[in-house]
Amino acid sequence: MSRRTSQRPWAGYSRLAVRLILTVLCAMPAMGQTAHSIEGPVRTRDNGPLPRDVTVRLEEAEGAFSAQQSVGNDGRFRFDCLEGSMYRLVVTAKAYRTVSQDGELAWEASRIPTIHLVSVVKKEEFSSPGG
Repeated sequence: MSRRTSQRPWAGYSRLAVRLILTVLCAMPAMGQTAHSIEGPVRTRDNGPLPRDVTVRLEEAEGAFSAQQSVGNDGRFRFDCLEGSMYRLVVTAKAYRTVSQDGELAWEASRIPTIHLVSVVKKEEFSSPGG
């Protein structure tokens, strides 16, 4: 009876180890930087329904465009793998004022902001009944 044995019993493990190391290295941000995320809800000031066209734009500290997305029905947004430290969120929607909010990624509270939309109200002149 002959028994067939592999000449390299650890070959399967070394391939797995290489894949694991490559996965970890690819997932790591650049040396010395930590990747963060920014997420949060967009709400109307009166907690009414959101318009369908709410867009959240992420800008870097210098005002350079970084990313943009529409919010879902639940009003939530999320930007992942951010490596800078300062950012600005700019939220737009038809019939609402543009809202911008600055934040710093070092602070947890800055990474999960709630943004409130304020309706654009046209001021109407009211006339008094007697004159």
